[in-house]
Amino acid sequence: MTSIEVIDDYTLKMNLKAFDNTILVDLGTVSGLMVSPTALRQLVRNIMFFIRRHRGFKFVSYSRDVSLRFEKFKDYWQKGKPY
Repeated sequence: MTSIEVIDDYTLKMNLKAFDNTILVDLGTVSGLMVSPTALRQLVRNIMFFIRRHRGFKFVSYSRDVSLRFEKFKDYWQKGKPY
C-alpha cells in the first residue's frame, strides 16, 4: 500500500503498489483490523496486570520474540502452592 485517502466518513481509497487479488480477504482477517491506539494501550495494561498476578507466579521480565520469565510468588495466598 502506498497511501490511503479519506473520501468521506465511510469511504477510504487505498492506493496499492501493485495489483493484489487477496486484498479483500486480507482486510477481512486480523491483518485488516482497525484498533484504537487508546484501546490497545489499555488492553496491554490489563494483560500485564493479569500476567503479573496470575497463578502464584510473578512477572520477572519480557523481551519481545525472545522470552517471558516468571518466578514463584513466595507470598501466594494458598499455602504449598504453586508447586
